[in-house]
Amino acid sequence: MIAVTSIPHDPALPTLPTALDTAVVVQEFTRQLSENGRFHISACQIDRIKYKPGQKCHLTYTFTIEDNETGSQIQQTYSTIIYPAGHSESHYQKYLAKTKTAVSLGTPLLHLPALNMVAWAFPNDRKLHYLPHLMDAHYLRHHLLPPLIAAHLGPKWHIQNLHLTPIHYVPEHTCIIRLDLQLRHQQTGQYQPLSLYAKTYYNDDGAEAYQLMHALWQSPLRRNGWFHIPRPIGYHTDHRILWQEGVAGYPLIDVPMSSPQFGRLMAIAGKTVAALHQTAVSCSRTITHNAWQQKLVQMRDMISAARPLLAELTTPLIDKLLAESDRLPPPPQATLHGDLHLKNFLVNGACLTLIDLDSLHRGPAWFDLGSFVAGLLYRALADGLSPETAVYATAPFLQAYTAHTPWETPLPILNWHIATALIIERAFRCITRMKDGRLDLLDQLIPLSIQLYQMQRVAP
Repeated sequence: MIAVTSIPHDPALPTLPTALDTAVVVQEFTRQLSENGRFHISACQIDRIKYKPGQKCHLTYTFTIEDNETGSQIQQTYSTIIYPAGHSESHYQKYLAKTKTAVSLGTPLLHLPALNMVAWAFPNDRKLHYLPHLMDAHYLRHHLLPPLIAAHLGPKWHIQNLHLTPIHYVPEHTCIIRLDLQLRHQQTGQYQPLSLYAKTYYNDDGAEAYQLMHALWQSPLRRNGWFHIPRPIGYHTDHRILWQEGVAGYPLIDVPMSSPQFGRLMAIAGKTVAALHQTAVSCSRTITHNAWQQKLVQMRDMISAARPLLAELTTPLIDKLLAESDRLPPPPQATLHGDLHLKNFLVNGACLTLIDLDSLHRGPAWFDLGSFVAGLLYRALADGLSPETAVYATAPFLQAYTAHTPWETPLPILNWHIATALIIERAFRCITRMKDGRLDLLDQLIPLSIQLYQMQRVAP
């Protein structure tokens, strides 16, 4: 659940403060869902915020709805968009005929004029057109899963039981579910459990993700145990669904940063990333320093607008980072994870599995390192810890990474990438996600980025 304490003033989105007031939101949705007064919303939580200043704001709500006659409860999630004043009606009409999957209560698409809002009732989604199929156990059992299981285990295995659990939903982007299956062999009568994860996409990125995961799975370094990933099972082109085997474990972020176990696991993580970086796969996506430079320029204006008092610190810092980038030496090219953070390492004993491989691309190896360390620094600040705690915790990771790569990672170059990632990734999220207290973290992130820049600069 997200608690919002810092609400930006945005003249283009005058109803944004109201949409972040859960009491008002409950009133507006109650009017839509229960005209006869039979139902009431007993709880409302904001699950996700994605804010585009001056344009629109995506909010995801989950309601607990009670039946006043029977006392029963249901939970319903809505992905919503707040539009500029006067624009919500046209968007509602545009998507009305396209939003058809029935839900337990109310209509699948709602228009809330008082909030300038259009709301899609899960599993309806503006861009995830095949999400209703993914959430339909009958459709999975009788249409999508049989050929997948036959290709994976053989044609004699049949589904006896199926349990579906939603895992992670990012409206208009992806949705992940877990399937726990009980299979039975038609001839021998043998039973076998099977855990699968399925992920549906708004575009065709899943097709390349499957091909890249398959290439990593077949790679010599993976086969020899240098890194671990989930086994890819298949990809349904017609439904934009990627399938992979379930992996046991819990996220590395659940391990206290100051514990000895965290240090040991960070060393394994360093070796894992080193192996991934040296595994050549054919990626269609690449990234260069020019992309980071462009993001720095964009963040100069965004931070100044969100936190005007920081402008006198942010503007010269970004100018110096841009000037410094021209003196960076040619970087080692690598296969990058692209979204490297603690939640994407699963811990199972002394084994770490790297997950969420959708963003694989080629680019400078230091991008992943800078992003990962910046994420640790951000996590430390968000948890009320000192940056030194994160720096100390990062040491085993960097030592193991350096020991298992043929290239050097000089501290001045690493610091440039960390300082830049703090701005273009972490400061960006502080502004656009509006989590409780995150906007205030800018007051610590920017000075920390300045400190990193000043500690070690690239020699002219």
